[in-house]
Amino acid sequence: MSKRDEPKPQKVKGRPIKETNWKLFEYLCSIQCRLYEIAGAMQCSEDTIQRHVLKKYGENYAVVYKQFS
Repeated sequence: MSKRDEPKPQKVKGRPIKETNWKLFEYLCSIQCRLYEIAGAMQCSEDTIQRHVLKKYGENYAVVYKQFS
């Protein structure tokens, strides 16, 4: 097998996945912070918060926010 026939290693595209501090998220919900305030405290975008909440809790942001507030 020649070197040209070997598969090339795949390059990872995009930014690395940001870890979410769920205790901080739940605390910020409990003191009724707004979405933009939570995003600012966690240093990510509002879309990222909403996407991570949907993935972790299986519900949209508004439903999860109500549970913790």
